[in-house]
Amino acid sequence: MAFDPLLLTTSLAIAGVAVAIYLVYSIKRYPTGNEKMVAIWKAIREGANAYLKRQFRTIAIIAIIIAIVIVAAFGATVNLTYGGEIAFSFLLGVAFSLFAAYIAMYSATNSNVRSTAAAEKSTYEALKVATLGGGALGLIVISMSLLGLSILYAAFGDPGVLAGFGFGASLAALFAQLGGGIFTKSADVGADLVGKVEENFPEDDPRNPAAIADNVGDNVGDEAGRGADLFESLTAENLGGMIIGLIVSIILFQGISGNNVYYVTMPLIVRSLGIVATFVGLAVAVYEKKFKNPIKPTRDGLLVASLIAAILLFIATWYVFGPSGLTTLAGVTSANRALGAYALYGCMIAGLVSGLLIVLYTEFYTGTEAEWVVTIAERSKSGPALTVTSGTAVGMISSGLPVITVAVALLISFGLGEQFASLAGLNAFLGGVYGCRNCPHDGRSRPHSRQCRGHSRDVRGTAGDS
Repeated sequence: MAFDPLLLTTSLAIAGVAVAIYLVYSIKRYPTGNEKMVAIWKAIREGANAYLKRQFRTIAIIAIIIAIVIVAAFGATVNLTYGGEIAFSFLLGVAFSLFAAYIAMYSATNSNVRSTAAAEKSTYEALKVATLGGGALGLIVISMSLLGLSILYAAFGDPGVLAGFGFGASLAALFAQLGGGIFTKSADVGADLVGKVEENFPEDDPRNPAAIADNVGDNVGDEAGRGADLFESLTAENLGGMIIGLIVSIILFQGISGNNVYYVTMPLIVRSLGIVATFVGLAVAVYEKKFKNPIKPTRDGLLVASLIAAILLFIATWYVFGPSGLTTLAGVTSANRALGAYALYGCMIAGLVSGLLIVLYTEFYTGTEAEWVVTIAERSKSGPALTVTSGTAVGMISSGLPVITVAVALLISFGLGEQFASLAGLNAFLGGVYGCRNCPHDGRSRPHSRQCRGHSRDVRGTAGDS
């Protein structure tokens, strides 16, 4: 029995958005701590909101100007209607990206103070709040990207129109990531110069007003900026797979007809199943109570999510491309269809495994108890020169295994199914990776430990995106 792939992807995307918003509001049930915590939190929240309001206004103005140029350019060369469709897709990409960035920042600013307050109870409670906040960020980003592409393809039926959506996501990511990053580093360096150098204040000392700006930068750069950047990356991978699927359909069937639409929509199906797997993995990460290393719940959640994704991907691949699958291809035997389905699934597993390996590599190099980190800390006792040198060396060394792993995964995918399967593997890779991060502002041991783990998680999530 056939099913509407866009109905499936749209429904799961809406479910992902709903769960993300639920997680954001569920965080508000936790206490915010004492008056001093609340005062600092409100200052950070107000600063982050003010920055995003100004940034979003600037992006909106530029986006409208570019949309007008798109309509005029396509109207003069192709036709006005097609130009309007591209412009609408472009503006929707900008809007969805900014919405995802705002929810990411909103989640961060509401979870950081509550995570710090929860640390007074136990490490588990603090980690639970932080993981809920990070889960909301990951779900809103992937779900909004999937929702936008599904709606546009259902409305226009042309993957070419969806390129405007990717362009809009890229524009928003450019401003959010670069602007937020510049703000973050400027505030960070300024706070260190004023506090540590001139007044000998420790990190994030509330007596240093620049520390507030530093933490505002952490939220707008590492949360809102990172959210927009991940949104753009996911959208680009989805679009790449859809366009190659379109080429396959044109070569095999001279166009998209009937159930052969699954060649184009399979990347979206893969991504939507990743959302389902993330639901389960996030639940494991949130409710696991027995651990010695706070990284363990996140690692276990990722492993469970990957296992669930592998099962769901096999079912979907066999149902669509297997011997009795939904797609049609004249003259191909059932045995060959089975081999094709196995090959495509093998590519997805290659991508999924490579994603897991890269996360483990990153933990090996950047974990709080990693030998490499301890070595850098020991050498820093001899001065900043050795700190920079050893840190740079470890950074270069750590890039070797991930590059080799990605190259091997791509070679396996290309060997099994060439371009289309390679993109399917990459979609499985990115669909199985979700990150959690928190920004505590308290100097006690538990928040400090969680901040170290938070930075390690941030690096692992970035590695997965790369």
